[in-house]
Amino acid sequence: MKKLMVCAICVMAMLACQNTQQKKNDSKADEDAYVPQRSDYSIKTEVTVMEDEGDIYYDDIFVYLTDAHNQTDTLVCEALPLDTAYWSRSSIGEVMEEDYNFDGIPDLQIGLGPMNGYGNFQYDVFIWDDTNHRFVHYDIPELYDPYVNTEDKQIISSCRIDSEIEYITYEWRDNEFVEVNREMENYDDMMGE
Repeated sequence: MKKLMVCAICVMAMLACQNTQQKKNDSKADEDAYVPQRSDYSIKTEVTVMEDEGDIYYDDIFVYLTDAHNQTDTLVCEALPLDTAYWSRSSIGEVMEEDYNFDGIPDLQIGLGPMNGYGNFQYDVFIWDDTNHRFVHYDIPELYDPYVNTEDKQIISSCRIDSEIEYITYEWRDNEFVEVNREMENYDDMMGE
């Protein structure tokens, strides 16, 4: 009878071990099968500071994207040089969510800093690639103070240079931004002066 009890206990222990191992394997398979969705990410930014002879400038902007399984991807942008005596640092590295390719999924717009004495904040754009489940950087060389026009599906960049404001209009075509219009307006005329 003792032998039968010992055998029964051994069989139960083996089954328990197999069950525990199966649960570990199932959990690992679930983790391996996880594909992050755009809504899974939390966003945190860090701006590194570079100092040169007492003047503070900005160097790199790190955007940390952490998914629901605690995996982190890092996007890196280069900040524009900035003398903080003249400009607020608050917008450097600021992440805004806008739908730049008009697919209904928010993309990321990251503030790089002012381009000149009139402000003209410049931005980097990362589009969510729903096929590969990641953000992809898209270069828009002259993207200043953008306005996303959802009605016409256009992105309008505006940049003041002296007494002129230049407006550049882009559209998303075949997975790239295409310039479709460029025009100038006199700042004083616009302000009614």
